[in-house]
Amino acid sequence: MIKLIVLLVSLALGILTSLLFSFSNPFIYVIVAFGFFIAYIILTVSLFFLSAVIIDIPIDTSKKPDKYNGKYQKIFYRYVRCALSLFGVKLEAKGIELVPTDTNFVLVGNHVSNLDPLVTNIYFKDYPFIFASKESLFKVPFFGKMIHQIGYLKLNREDVRKDLKELERGLTWLKAGDCSLAIYPEGTRNKTGETTLLPFKDTCFKFAKNLQKPIVVSAIVGTKEVNDHLLTKRHIVHYEVIKTLYYDDYKDMTPAEISSEVYNLIETRVLELQNQ
Repeated sequence: MIKLIVLLVSLALGILTSLLFSFSNPFIYVIVAFGFFIAYIILTVSLFFLSAVIIDIPIDTSKKPDKYNGKYQKIFYRYVRCALSLFGVKLEAKGIELVPTDTNFVLVGNHVSNLDPLVTNIYFKDYPFIFASKESLFKVPFFGKMIHQIGYLKLNREDVRKDLKELERGLTWLKAGDCSLAIYPEGTRNKTGETTLLPFKDTCFKFAKNLQKPIVVSAIVGTKEVNDHLLTKRHIVHYEVIKTLYYDDYKDMTPAEISSEVYNLIETRVLELQNQ
């Protein structure tokens, strides 16, 4: 919808601007109108990202947030929504009724694209949320500073001690009920797609069990294909909450057993969604 609005407004402005000029050849009007149409699109997109830069200015990334920042989460949501629309992404989602409303939780799911957290952000717009994210995402122009200010956890996967310190911060907020925490058990993106899922790491399930928090199991399909035609094609992304495992459901299971059950749930649903 946002992409369509940008195109229509830019087209209208392009035509109106061309009419301000006097040309003897009508064909020149068409060329001038088309030129201004493209120019207005570029200007609109540039202003969109420029506004993000302006919002980023007061953020000091040398300081770790001491609490979840819901204000920046709302700002980030609006930018994400616009960006996904510009990328031609249409989200088809279901299962929100399975998400706990009386407590925060640990969200797990498969990971195939850098767009996965953005789609998840849209789906859980009414929930306070942070992600355990790789360090490189914090260097992304326009949005890297925002996720820092929200309180996302910065993981570099090379310094275990530093990563544990980051996770401790997130777990403190999770335990206090300030926000929910999203972790990808695969640990990284499944870039090749040779298998449906990469092997899971048990860490997030240990955290959930120690804090007795619900585990919300989700599946996503379609984000990997968005990168192939980022601005030229419409993309359907399927996101689904499959099941919520409450503490009573898994309290007698080991983290490895929880991991295995969650892996099977996600793998089965991803294959079903891919074959639709």
